[in-house]
Amino acid sequence: MLELGLVFGLMANILPVLTPIVVLAGVEHLFLPQAGQKLSVSLASPALVFTLAWAWLSFVTVHVPEPYLDEIFHVPQAQTYCRGRFLEWDDKITTPPGLYLLSILAMKVRLLFVGDPCSAFMLRSFNVWSIAVVALLASLCRRRIEASLARKENRGSISSYSIHTGLNIALFPLVFFFSGLYYTDVLSTLSILAAYAHHLDRINSSSSSLISDFVAILLGIAALFMRQTNIFWVVVYMGGLETVHAVKQSKTPTDAKMVPQSTLSGRVNSALQKYSRGKIHDPPISSCWPDDIIFSLFSISVAVLCNPLRVLRRVWPHITIMALFGGFVAWNGGVVLGDKSNHVATIHLAQMLYIWPLFALFSVPLFIPSLLSGLNTLIDLPSQLRALFTTKECNRGIEGSSSSSGGGEEASGLKWARLFFTYRIYYFPYIAATFILSALVVKFNTIVHPFTLADNRHYMFYIFRYTIRRSEAVRLALVVPYSICRWLSWGTLASSAQPMVGYKPQDSCLFDSHPVLIASSSAGKNERKPSPPGGRSSVTVTALDVDSTPCIPTTASTVAILFLATSLSLITAPLVEPRYFIIPWVMWRLLVPAWAMQDLSSTPLSFVTKLPLISGMVRFGNRYDVRLFIETAWFLAVNAATMYIFIAKAYTWRAEDGTILDGGRLQHFMW
Repeated sequence: MLELGLVFGLMANILPVLTPIVVLAGVEHLFLPQAGQKLSVSLASPALVFTLAWAWLSFVTVHVPEPYLDEIFHVPQAQTYCRGRFLEWDDKITTPPGLYLLSILAMKVRLLFVGDPCSAFMLRSFNVWSIAVVALLASLCRRRIEASLARKENRGSISSYSIHTGLNIALFPLVFFFSGLYYTDVLSTLSILAAYAHHLDRINSSSSSLISDFVAILLGIAALFMRQTNIFWVVVYMGGLETVHAVKQSKTPTDAKMVPQSTLSGRVNSALQKYSRGKIHDPPISSCWPDDIIFSLFSISVAVLCNPLRVLRRVWPHITIMALFGGFVAWNGGVVLGDKSNHVATIHLAQMLYIWPLFALFSVPLFIPSLLSGLNTLIDLPSQLRALFTTKECNRGIEGSSSSSGGGEEASGLKWARLFFTYRIYYFPYIAATFILSALVVKFNTIVHPFTLADNRHYMFYIFRYTIRRSEAVRLALVVPYSICRWLSWGTLASSAQPMVGYKPQDSCLFDSHPVLIASSSAGKNERKPSPPGGRSSVTVTALDVDSTPCIPTTASTVAILFLATSLSLITAPLVEPRYFIIPWVMWRLLVPAWAMQDLSSTPLSFVTKLPLISGMVRFGNRYDVRLFIETAWFLAVNAATMYIFIAKAYTWRAEDGTILDGGRLQHFMW
């Protein structure tokens, strides 16, 4: 009862609740100045996160009042800065001092108003503020992603999907858990979201000002002050997306309508001309197959080579950040600040296998459309196989390409190329190749860092002990769940329950820049319901049946650049830590589109939506993405479980002879 009383005593310190709301409102208006003078409804989510995080901090303070694990480095270093000794540095700390500097600044402006100055409790409370801002920035980022995909600017409304997405990202267990401790992860996530929000604002405008360029540089440097690996996100990811935006802006209209080419070489030359003018191959991910990702990257490369000055004008801030970071590495003699012997960069390809089960663990509610799509594909497979040999439209298109050129050798090449890409004949060999490549990575590039096995307070210790550290047969067998989780993760970016088919005639307009597939005369009919106009005095929240913009999937180029940035940020780290996957998950989660259950109405499983017990949920699911409510409940359950284990399952280290180690201090399980 005494401990519970202390918790409630600490909770009482948030009675001045207007303070966080006012601060969050200021952050919102900084990134969303057109929202008006009224407090936005989008502040409800950050305020809820703030309250939950403060409750978690209160429990941690009662049960673990002293710095724990990595806090034994972070807290004393911040306290050293509190005393004004900014030139003193603990050589065991690997990350930059951004967390300490901002914590002290927050205390100076009285943002942290509870507890003794520079105490562990006050320093920890800084992450409570940070996690609330994460919720706000995540929802703003999702809102701007929707505006970018819909090619519109509507500052008067915000989708309920974007608000709920921001809430769930803040509740992500790997982030929320550390809101009660003095770790760098929450603030690092916040810094990336701030840079990303500004980046999205830049690409939603036709041109960027010099002020916007310098703000991009400052936000990028700020992100690097939190963690060095953020370089991959502010330079590779955001810089790559700026590059795509620049080449798309360079798109020039043709003087005359291009004559459809009837030979393979003519079709390829026509595609190259389009790429050079900025008309790149960038279909939505819901219509993409592996070849579309490859052609997208190739088309971007051609466009960049043909428009270097326009691209340089857009990406010079990211080049500047990269140059500054390179100078820091040269001056420092490495990427990490301290403990360099235990943090040597290496090639660790297995990281790109481990990430997918982690995504699956936390995001399984979001996989519902992908799972339904797989089931619909199996049901629809016989008819698709029959269509492979009997579809007259496809045969006419292939034969027409032959006859129009006199049936020469080139036309024959186009005929077979179209057949190859129309039905994605390469897909099964591609699947086999991914299995073989994954198995080779497991066999020859499985790295077990000494830190992973040296500390049984982390969950990863037990995961490795019961999987990776077992026989080679077990490690190779894990290739199957790795692959399934990878397919589901990428399929979720489409959020569609439709059967997977080789080529959808109704989407042929999306393949106008494909080197082989040719758009049909019916192209351009894929229109979406426009968003309702919103007022500027306050933010209007819209549902999916009013505004379908949140359902628009991202594009092939964005997914390709996301995969590249994720790979670079992970494969250079020999140590496997769940916290390393936070930013990849957050950026992936922001791209997941909404799913309305009416998507099932045109699939083989449409009869399910008419069942008496399901029809009511379908009506609700047409207005709101039901997955997000399941995701929220799942995150709350995982957070409750891990927090309970952290507090209630403390133990002491003992030697084999029973001698108590580490001075008898209690140890706690954590991520």
